[in-house]
Amino acid sequence: MRVGIIGLGRAGQLHGEAWRQIPDVKLVAASDPSPGAFEGQPLPTVNAYGDYSSMLEAEQLDAVSICSPPAVHAAQAIDCLERGLHVLCEKPLALTTGDAREMMRTASRTNRRLVLATKFRHVPDIMAVKRLLASGVLGDPISFDICFSSPVKMSERWNSETVLSGGGVIVDNGCHAFDIA
Repeated sequence: MRVGIIGLGRAGQLHGEAWRQIPDVKLVAASDPSPGAFEGQPLPTVNAYGDYSSMLEAEQLDAVSICSPPAVHAAQAIDCLERGLHVLCEKPLALTTGDAREMMRTASRTNRRLVLATKFRHVPDIMAVKRLLASGVLGDPISFDICFSSPVKMSERWNSETVLSGGGVIVDNGCHAFDIA
């Protein structure tokens, strides 16, 4: 399987590392419009593109990881699905329910896979709590409270910019709470 990555921020770098660990997968290309996005990247055998459309036109890909800002997830995913590619899309899948439904309809119509990349649902502690809840040993939950903490100054990150993230840190990180609830 030949894979490309759209967006080389931290998520794109992690996707690149993960794809390289999977047998029979070849990471062949990446795109990012940011000047200097490829400087210092550990992607020596990957073809680099400044925009994802050029990458899709030039490469014979089977799948892509969409790791771009959430505001463009829907348009990029639909474009990739229409071109016959399977899509692994970073969270949040889309900024509106309508866009998410259109993405799912396009995946169904084109017989391609559209998969949401989430990470917290696979954390062992969260999986253990889910098992406890499913077993009934804790009874019925009546509320759910979550707090994310990080040594990172969130106001300086890209996801605090509403235009890029589609709603700021609440949208970009808040979707984790809905995913694990």
